Amino acid sequence: MVHSVVVSIMAAVSIWLEAQEDLPEPQRSYVCAEPASLLSWLIPSIELGYALHDLASALWQMQLDFVLHGALVTAMLLLLCGLGTAHHTSRISIVHVSTILLNLRRVDLGSAANRRVDVAFAVSFLFLRCLVLPYWWILFLAHGRTMPAREWGPCMHGGAVVAVAAIGGFVMHALNFYWAGLILAKAVRRAKAGMQRPNAIGSNGFHVQHDG
Repeated sequence: MVHSVVVSIMAAVSIWLEAQEDLPEPQRSYVCAEPASLLSWLIPSIELGYALHDLASALWQMQLDFVLHGALVTAMLLLLCGLGTAHHTSRISIVHVSTILLNLRRVDLGSAANRRVDVAFAVSFLFLRCLVLPYWWILFLAHGRTMPAREWGPCMHGGAVVAVAAIGGFVMHALNFYWAGLILAKAVRRAKAGMQRPNAIGSNGFHVQHDG
């Protein structure tokens, strides 16, 4: 919970600071612009440490989808840190807003509040991970198609960064949509159960654990 709150705030501030710059993303990435703030450097390093923790936890619990997620995030951050471009990914950490709500679901706040948290979690997950992230991803790849490769900065390493973003992003979005399907299926079952049992109380509606 603490990690998600801190990183979400840092990501929000980082996005705001980037918005003050004359050159927006994804143009900043392709011309190898300097980080808009120190936060842009700090966030990926924090995320890499947490991704390793996430991977170890998933391996211990033998959850294949979370192992894949942890391994993918770890590999991508290691590679991008090595290429010196990880600071361009700092905005992505805003998705931890949904993780805050996921963690809140483990606290019994009363039936009415629990339902509100469930709905807020589902909405934030779908909005951030299934709309915002794919939009940024498509925007990044589309810019690479329209901008001549000869104008790309050296940090793009001849297109290696684009390839990493394309492949890693595809797998990550596939996982997010898979989890979104589980959330929606659970929501439908809860809605049907609620219509059959109007007075039923439950605080563990969506059984989707996602920490990344």
